Amino acid sequence: MARWQVATVLAVICVAASGVQAAPNRLALWLDGRDAVTLRGTIVAAAGRGSKLVAPGLVARELRAQKTRPTVELLAQRLHASVVYARVDARTKMVALAFARAGGPASERTVARGAVAATVRELMQAAPPVAAAPPVAAAPPVAAKATVTTPAAPTVSKSKSTAPLPPTTAPAAPVASAAGDSGDAALAREAPPHPADTLFSIALDGGIGARHLSYHQPITNNLPTYSVAAVPWMGFRAATYPFARTQLPVLRGFGAVASFGQSLYQQSVIVGGGPRYNATWRTFDVGARERVRFGGSRSAPTAGLALAYGGLRYNFEDNGQLVSETPSVDYRYVRPAVDGRITLGPITAFVDFGYRAILSSGYLGSRFPHAQVGGIDVGAGLALRLPHDLELRLSGQYIRFFYDLRPQPGDPYVAGGAVDEFAVGELALAYGF
Repeated sequence: MARWQVATVLAVICVAASGVQAAPNRLALWLDGRDAVTLRGTIVAAAGRGSKLVAPGLVARELRAQKTRPTVELLAQRLHASVVYARVDARTKMVALAFARAGGPASERTVARGAVAATVRELMQAAPPVAAAPPVAAAPPVAAKATVTTPAAPTVSKSKSTAPLPPTTAPAAPVASAAGDSGDAALAREAPPHPADTLFSIALDGGIGARHLSYHQPITNNLPTYSVAAVPWMGFRAATYPFARTQLPVLRGFGAVASFGQSLYQQSVIVGGGPRYNATWRTFDVGARERVRFGGSRSAPTAGLALAYGGLRYNFEDNGQLVSETPSVDYRYVRPAVDGRITLGPITAFVDFGYRAILSSGYLGSRFPHAQVGGIDVGAGLALRLPHDLELRLSGQYIRFFYDLRPQPGDPYVAGGAVDEFAVGELALAYGF
């Protein structure tokens, strides 16, 4: 070969060698849940510029049924890439991380959100690279057999042979992806979030209540007003959502709600004087509620629509008998209501508003047969999340019943209208799961 030809070949080899770059590491992100998707930028930055992200696609159902460690290992094997898994606990806000290289074991950590980047770098550096298969060694040459002098015996010639390669298995098909692999584009797919809604909750509450009854434009003198404060109160509230852990869009948020409350021992005197009577204040509600959560975690904002049947009873009794000429009431009503909850860290603020379509009003209403009665209520409060799925609630509720009495000539009780107001302040301990 001529000298100039040798120089040309060497130059081409040098140019080719200088253009070869190490293939980037293939990296797939499995962000499990909506909160985990917010960590995507942090994980990508921690992985470094030398990583080429691939799309893992939606994780198959048979993979999600397994535990995290074997799932990450199997996903890395199928994608022929390194896999970073991340999930944010809805209650503790701790981040569960896992990392595995293709064909290697997975490593797991549970850290605070601020330590995600450092932990990802630590996992990627600590995970040992998968060792390449050792080269197949050539078998030693077969020794030549001695030549036999008999003419019929053929001569065996010396030949070379190599050990057979181990059987290879076809790589498993990668997990299907609707978008496919888009080269250097950073793609991540979100697995369906874990259900975060509660199946059942119960709250035991106690507090102080008050009542005030007054008349507008009273004409007759047989309409005593009534006012009382600091009435001790106890009760409970319960709710169940039997379809909360399903994926059915409407039934998932549909549940049954109930509440009950009653005053403790109380004696009252009607305005204008007279003996003291035992007073009993009791309330109940039972109905249905549709819960709408605007997000995939338990801390997402929530709105509710409810429809309930209930009653509020405030009677004056003497030896178990209802006392006449007293402001005793027994409201029965249908209550449509709306409510909402917003969570900021461990604190949740909640409000509710309801209208009470009055079906009957008891003894007070019987004295005004032509009256029209309505009612509204509004409530608000704060809840503090505690360990072990407990919650401490501080709330207040205001209830207002309003009367258009519409008296007729000859009626024994005459007034233009009346307002019956109730207020309750409560401290409750709730548990939900």
